[in-house]
Amino acid sequence: MSHIQIADPNNHTLVTLVMGTHTGTLTTYGGTTSEVYRPDEPFVGPLPDGSGYVTSDALGGDRIQGVDTLGTRITRSTNAWAIGNDRPFTSVREFWFAPSLGINLVSKVSDPRFGSQTFTVTDLTLSEPDPELFEVVKDFKVQDSRPAPPVQN
Repeated sequence: MSHIQIADPNNHTLVTLVMGTHTGTLTTYGGTTSEVYRPDEPFVGPLPDGSGYVTSDALGGDRIQGVDTLGTRITRSTNAWAIGNDRPFTSVREFWFAPSLGINLVSKVSDPRFGSQTFTVTDLTLSEPDPELFEVVKDFKVQDSRPAPPVQN
């Protein structure tokens, strides 16, 4: 591990610490503090050069670990010879997004080239974490790279 990042979603700041140098940078991200991350709508339709097609299906809602989620399945059909393959194949990605948290709680990928993988958030704690976990270690020198606030008249 060469970097540690500490994000503050309330102030939309991000501290990136570089291990070995004891330096870091403070930056901002996103828009207003009331914003919650929303993933882009998945691309659907024909792939370039007639190489295949992508579809997206809404799977409805579910509760995972006590949190409301929305499910989506994205299916990508790849035609024979599109990417060096001698026959057509299909890849499927299913994910369950928690709008209140701005993250996927479950993501499943099935692709004949790589096999199947399932990523699941476990041991989810919805209470506020200990603020000490987000403090920068004292011997790090952090450069503030946030833009200057607008001048008030």
